[in-house]
Amino acid sequence: MLGYADHHHALLQAVARELNSVHAQMAEGIGDANCEDRDNAARLTVARSQVAAALKAVRCAVAKEVDASWMEGDVGADAGDLETLQEAATLRSSALRARDVAEAKLTALRGDKEELLLRLKDLAEQEVIAAEDQEAYFMEESEREENLLSQCKELERDTQNLRNQVISKGRRLDARWSLNHAFAQQRRSADRTKAKAIEDAEGAKMILSLKKITETHLKMREEERAEVQIANEADKKKLKERAETLRIEFEQICEGHQGQASELEAHIADLERNFEEGWNEGDCQLRQILEEQNRRAQQAIEKLEQELQAQSHILQANVDCLEETGEGDHHDLIEVGRAAEERMEAQLDAKRRDIELNSEVERLRCEQLRRKHLHKAEILSEEARLFQQGIGFLRESYSGFQRTVKASPRPPPVPNYASPYTAHARKLVRAGAEQSTLG
Repeated sequence: MLGYADHHHALLQAVARELNSVHAQMAEGIGDANCEDRDNAARLTVARSQVAAALKAVRCAVAKEVDASWMEGDVGADAGDLETLQEAATLRSSALRARDVAEAKLTALRGDKEELLLRLKDLAEQEVIAAEDQEAYFMEESEREENLLSQCKELERDTQNLRNQVISKGRRLDARWSLNHAFAQQRRSADRTKAKAIEDAEGAKMILSLKKITETHLKMREEERAEVQIANEADKKKLKERAETLRIEFEQICEGHQGQASELEAHIADLERNFEEGWNEGDCQLRQILEEQNRRAQQAIEKLEQELQAQSHILQANVDCLEETGEGDHHDLIEVGRAAEERMEAQLDAKRRDIELNSEVERLRCEQLRRKHLHKAEILSEEARLFQQGIGFLRESYSGFQRTVKASPRPPPVPNYASPYTAHARKLVRAGAEQSTLG
């Protein structure tokens, strides 16, 4: 080993760098595991402490000078361990990259799902608001039409009563005039009768003016009613056209959503297939790496055993040679050979235990990564299944949705206020009475 001092220092420095990078990556893994699983975090903490101890030992070995106390070791085995650590670091970095890619894809899928749900919710709210506004407008129109009909009926009854009163008073006047003419009353009594008839006729004139005003008002109301009916028909036509347009838009949106859902399902299937392929490939590589590590460990152990046997033979040969020279030296050489053999066996056992421990730690870490990725794959598949169920529910909901338009719209009620035509008619009646009195 003394002839390979520079190579040994370079190898120890490379091992220290790799252990330092593995220590940093395990610190990041502990931060992620604290959010997900405390058991895994505890295991990672223990493994991190072991890696820290190994890093400390390697740094001490780097700082120590190479002298005669160093025994011959296996450079090939150290190179194999370094290659194993490099392969383990590469496998961990690839697993972390795969995890980041899967999380990014999952975040994108969740954003698309939330956007689709928000769009569907806004569309449903707009449809409900439009239906409520339409129903309120139809109710107002119906109430207005009923009020107009009731007012027209009341005015018709009042007009009929006034007509009957005018007819009865006209008959009484005709009878009185016939009586006066038959009995030839005097002029004074005729004037008084005429004045009284004029006074009685004021009510009839007012009734006639009210009748004309009522007919005019009814005619205006009929025109307003016709206009309201025309407006209602136009509104119905517009609402039908709007409903048809909304139905077409809704069908287009549903088709678009179905297409997006199909694309998302295909994308999810591709992601699952790619994940399975990548996982199977990584599993095969990991198995190959572990088999290669075991093979190299066995080769290193066999090589160490061969060297130990060779040194034992050399020592035995030296002992045989020294037996010829003296019995005292023979005893010392036997003790030295036995001590060297025990020391080499201890080193061989320690190296074997280190290799087995490193292999076991690497196997446990790979199994932990496998379980973690399998758990995430199950979560992703469950979310994909729930998302597919939501898409199916939306399809069923929108496929059974039918738009209905309520019939028999009602006009809004007409406010009960005094008509201006009544006041105008009263003014005309008073003016006519004053003119007749002056005449």
